[in-house]
Amino acid sequence: MTGGAKPIMSPNCGFRARPQGPVREITTSWDRECRAARSGAADSKRIYFLSDDHGDINVYETDLSGKMRQVSQGHRRVASLSIAGNRAALIYSTPTETSKLATLSLDSPKELSNLVDPNRDLMSGCALSQAEENLLRILRRHENPGMAAQTAGIFALTRSIHCLVSIHGGPHGSYGNSFNQELQMFADHGYVVLFVNPRGSTGYGEAFGNIIQHKWPATISKTFSPERTTR
Repeated sequence: MTGGAKPIMSPNCGFRARPQGPVREITTSWDRECRAARSGAADSKRIYFLSDDHGDINVYETDLSGKMRQVSQGHRRVASLSIAGNRAALIYSTPTETSKLATLSLDSPKELSNLVDPNRDLMSGCALSQAEENLLRILRRHENPGMAAQTAGIFALTRSIHCLVSIHGGPHGSYGNSFNQELQMFADHGYVVLFVNPRGSTGYGEAFGNIIQHKWPATISKTFSPERTTR
């Protein structure tokens, strides 16, 4: 890039470089949404952003040639991002951890360093349910990812278990590895909670997200007909 031109967001949520000439898209190889873009250097040659991939939202980096790397790792969802020098400040949560403020080294990212945990005292002593990833096969053609929040404790296989299915709104959007007080409450009351990312959800590529184009909400109602859903 020349002339101090800076990157801009493209309409399909990828990044484009804007030199003194035609617009050029940068993240052509990344079939996911990009948001919360932050410049990582004074010359704007590195860009940091958040992206949802299979329920996890992590920090990613790209240079102006489109060469990418995933900066943060782990089953979590990062909700906010700020860059200063070679460090990032972010807010994240997991299915069993409420939102925390943490920092991360961009040059040698390993574990997050938590700065503030505002809910630590409130959550101390709470029994929270872990989430397990499941894959529902729908209509033999498409796969619908889902997470099941198990009820606490061990139950016999012969016991009758009540299952509550929760579908996110949008319709574009997704559930994932973030803290959800409502779903934890249902699990605490004895339900197995299945929170699902049906066809049309983000985080699984453009083709999966566009399946419901001009077909919503009929597609959702057919997806979750009992006779059409199997493990």
